[in-house]
Amino acid sequence: MEGIEPNWLVTRLTTDETTEKMLAGTAFHKAFETAEAQEYNVLTANGYRFDILCDAEICLPQLQEVTLAKPYGDLLVRGTLKTTGQFDPDRYLESLQWRLYLDLSEADRFDYHVFVISEAGEKHYEVYGYHQLTQYRYPRLHKDCMEAASEYLLFADRFLPA
Repeated sequence: MEGIEPNWLVTRLTTDETTEKMLAGTAFHKAFETAEAQEYNVLTANGYRFDILCDAEICLPQLQEVTLAKPYGDLLVRGTLKTTGQFDPDRYLESLQWRLYLDLSEADRFDYHVFVISEAGEKHYEVYGYHQLTQYRYPRLHKDCMEAASEYLLFADRFLPA
């Protein structure tokens, strides 16, 4: 795992901490799942409020959440949702995340729906940006995912507690 400090990564992987950002992200996801058609100016869920300030037509598919998991050798990989405070398309496009989602789902296309949010108050957020990025399956995709899983397992064997 090039460029990553092992001690930092071990801490991230072994600390089971639920942050305010994680709780807000979960609430935001639920708010979209439970919203009625065309009800996208203000969304609420789990005691959180999200004001949609960006001028974008947000059309999400009917199926909001699917649990995906797949073994890569001895490693079981699952998908998760994130929200972000800034939009960096290169970070998304260079990541392993979309490759794993495509491989996990066996789909040919993966669409990121990226919502940029900021805290406006206690349990109150403003959504001020929306971006869609699309990535496609390529011939070596599964092999790249298998190699990344193998690299992670080598790291885990060396640095993570048993």
